[in-house]
Amino acid sequence: MKTVNIVVLSSCNFCVQCLVAPTRIEVSKAHKAGDWLEIGASSYRNLQGGRINVRRKALAISLFVGSLPLHLLWNSVFFSTIPISSYQVPLVTRDSQSDSKPWDATWISDAVYWITQGANHTGVRDSGLLQQMARESKLERLNKTACMKRYLNTDVRHKNVLVVAANISMSDGLSWVPGDINSSLLYRFPSIPTGPSWVWEPNWLCSVSWATAWHDSGHWCDEEYLLPRHEDWTMEALEVDNDDQIHRRMFAKVDYCLSAGAEKNADGCAIRYSTVLLLVVTGLNGCVLACMYFTWNIHRARMKEIAGGRWAQFIVKRSGLRVSSPQGQQRRSFFLSLPYRYSIPLIIASAVLHWLLSQSFFVVQTRGFVYDLAQDQFVRDGTLDGSVIGYSTAAFILSLVIALVIFISIALLSMKPLPSREIQHDESGAKVERGFVVTRMPLASSCSAAISAACHPGFENQETHLKLVQWGKMASGKWSITNETPLRYSLDT
Repeated sequence: MKTVNIVVLSSCNFCVQCLVAPTRIEVSKAHKAGDWLEIGASSYRNLQGGRINVRRKALAISLFVGSLPLHLLWNSVFFSTIPISSYQVPLVTRDSQSDSKPWDATWISDAVYWITQGANHTGVRDSGLLQQMARESKLERLNKTACMKRYLNTDVRHKNVLVVAANISMSDGLSWVPGDINSSLLYRFPSIPTGPSWVWEPNWLCSVSWATAWHDSGHWCDEEYLLPRHEDWTMEALEVDNDDQIHRRMFAKVDYCLSAGAEKNADGCAIRYSTVLLLVVTGLNGCVLACMYFTWNIHRARMKEIAGGRWAQFIVKRSGLRVSSPQGQQRRSFFLSLPYRYSIPLIIASAVLHWLLSQSFFVVQTRGFVYDLAQDQFVRDGTLDGSVIGYSTAAFILSLVIALVIFISIALLSMKPLPSREIQHDESGAKVERGFVVTRMPLASSCSAAISAACHPGFENQETHLKLVQWGKMASGKWSITNETPLRYSLDT
């Protein structure tokens, strides 16, 4: 989509430049009125007043304005959703398999969290099934490293997992199950925190170490930080009141995990469309880039005689004029307004910049699933769906760097010396005392009046535009772009 976007934008720029280019009749009309037009550039000036045909003006404005919403469409309307799965993470004692009391019955009694969910919630039903599967050895045993790797992997949907504490047994009486402190079920970590009275850290895998991880390395609970510290893996549980005051806290050192498994996310992926607000916010960078792109094209077109020496070179060598439909010794104009050694790198840089900007601010949408152990399948849960504006600091910084490089490159090109001719003799043929004098063509930029003044060799040269031409002093004493030979260059310029 980004490639199509760049192609359409480049095409729009080319068409706009063709539409705003004045005809010979329009140029003559402007000169008679004491006005002038811009030639060879996507000019805002030509669109003002009645300088060019009204129909072409309307088409040019429509193309420019109409290309901006396309960025909103391609940047924001279509995007992939990220499936997330909610699963249960019971923390149990090291001797949990010898516990004869069912977890679900004791837990349902008057637990604050589970009252809000109801006795038929899948998490409540799954507790007893997990306990039974653990006793029957139907759960996969994972060491700490393997458990971390599996549940840190965001490419799969995770199923329930029992986390076995290494330092707590039933006789310690540390269970938070209401009415049964000696239960082997110590605490239940949902993978996605919900409920008004319980607070879990953002990720159960690093409920203790996430703050330290962020402070020490800038990593947010990832493999790079956690795996080297797997031997010290500790989980923390908190109970707070409505005023966010901590009532109690428990630390459990992890021994191993018993996992119900995981499955690929392929079935959960989908192509979605954003809301109007998200579309506008995330598409704004595309609109800004579109305006920048059109502006860059205008400036680079104005710098043609600097970047390629296309105007100033007429003082040093004979060349055919570049036109859309060449005749005689004329040459075809550049499709991209500039020599390809300039235009192609600029288009590539613009494409990369557009892609980076789209990665700097983007829509992030989640699609929630809850794992039902009884049915051994993931069930859609719309309460877990959400949409936010995501951002990437690295992509944004790279965007700024590339934009800066483009502007610096244009500035450096503008410092490139213009082609010049050395004059070693004056009008009489005598040698110049200072050795030589450098002379250059008068700059005309895109001003039609200046270009016209330099292109009138006389009525006797009716086919000059079809031949190789050069700037110089003709036999008549007039300075002009002409096909006449020889031309003279002296100090009376």
